[in-house]
Amino acid sequence: MKLLDRVEQFITERRLFTRQDKLLVAMSGGLDSTVLATVLLDLGYPIGVAHVNYRLRGEASDGDEAFVRAWARRAGIPAFVHVVTSDSEQSSESNTQLWARNIRYAYFQKILDEYSYTFVVTAHQLDDSLETFLHHFIRGTGLNGLTGIPAKAGSVRRPLSFISRATIQRFAGAEGIAWREDRSNASDDYQRNRIRHQLIPRLRELGLKDHSFGNTLRHLRQTRDLGDKAQVQGLEEMQATVPGTLVALSLAKCPVFVDLTAAVYTVLAPYGGTREQVRQLLSRSDLQLAVGDYLFTRRATLLTVRARMDTSSLPSLPVDKLPFDFVSGGRGYRLREWDAKADATPTQQRIALPTPTVRGLRLRTRLPGDRIQPLGMGGRSKKVQDIFVDKKVPASVRDRHYLLLDAVGDILAIPGIVTSEKGRINSIGGLTLLLEPKFP
Repeated sequence: MKLLDRVEQFITERRLFTRQDKLLVAMSGGLDSTVLATVLLDLGYPIGVAHVNYRLRGEASDGDEAFVRAWARRAGIPAFVHVVTSDSEQSSESNTQLWARNIRYAYFQKILDEYSYTFVVTAHQLDDSLETFLHHFIRGTGLNGLTGIPAKAGSVRRPLSFISRATIQRFAGAEGIAWREDRSNASDDYQRNRIRHQLIPRLRELGLKDHSFGNTLRHLRQTRDLGDKAQVQGLEEMQATVPGTLVALSLAKCPVFVDLTAAVYTVLAPYGGTREQVRQLLSRSDLQLAVGDYLFTRRATLLTVRARMDTSSLPSLPVDKLPFDFVSGGRGYRLREWDAKADATPTQQRIALPTPTVRGLRLRTRLPGDRIQPLGMGGRSKKVQDIFVDKKVPASVRDRHYLLLDAVGDILAIPGIVTSEKGRINSIGGLTLLLEPKFP
């Protein structure tokens, strides 16, 4: 089967996207991303490309940018390019790759929001999953770290994730596809490159095959999913009823097939609990910890979470000024006017208003039947309840999350979770707000 047909089949089987979706292809100019953009274009999908010039390799970085712009111009498709120039974006992290990833995905999300693209499509392929598998294996990890890079996660899609780098390179050669070679990929300064250049070739010499590794990933993912289901079942069996609590777990009822530490951490994390605090609670039979707005208490085999003040009935709040601070779901937020000179980070939500004031804006908790039109869903609506379930918001705190509503009662955002199409950034004046986590 030809590569184009294999990719089309994979997209269909995994339900990654359709031809009604607008796809933003992350394009570096390298082999994988150039082949990805070419394949999607040949298959007739509506695409644009996005490129980030980090200015890390001087003229080579500028050459990559010029290549992407020229490729898009010849293809007749939009090209979105971000050049890292401002001091605020310069790397302050020791991990340059992590810094670049954060810059990249913040920019992609900005394009999704402003230009109505449905998904970001990246060129991760099977060798990337193998490198990730080995990298995590060497460092030490759990099942999640051994399951490779998923074909879809949130608004990201990866239609080449089942194909090896060698197959992609043969396709590029046969089709006469040109690409840019990043010389840093040849360096062994990074552990991933050492794994790529030294370890993987040796494993292939010893008999490692693409199909066998793909089967291993599939089996590991199935095992992980079964474990997740078992944990959910275990938590359901551990739930207890204690008046005045947000959570009550009977530790003695934890099934033998469930990792108690992992299960308790899953419950406490949304309230600010750390793995160390979970360890303390499980190592003592009588302990109380104050964590932010909550009290974690262990008495014998009963573990409870209580609010430190009565927030069981949250009042509706009119937004009468900016900045406006509030607490939603146990986390502090600030609503302020957006500085047009600054890009939003992944933890910030930008919301456009058609008016120059916040008059009529308000915050309230959910009501039965509430729906929102999440960005990236082409105007389709979704129940707020279903969004909470998808985002794994504990049932005990869903009624303590505020929704931001406009003057006519439409939901503009669920703080920290999702922004609505109603608040899409556009060029028609008005006021643009920034909703961001605030930690006093």
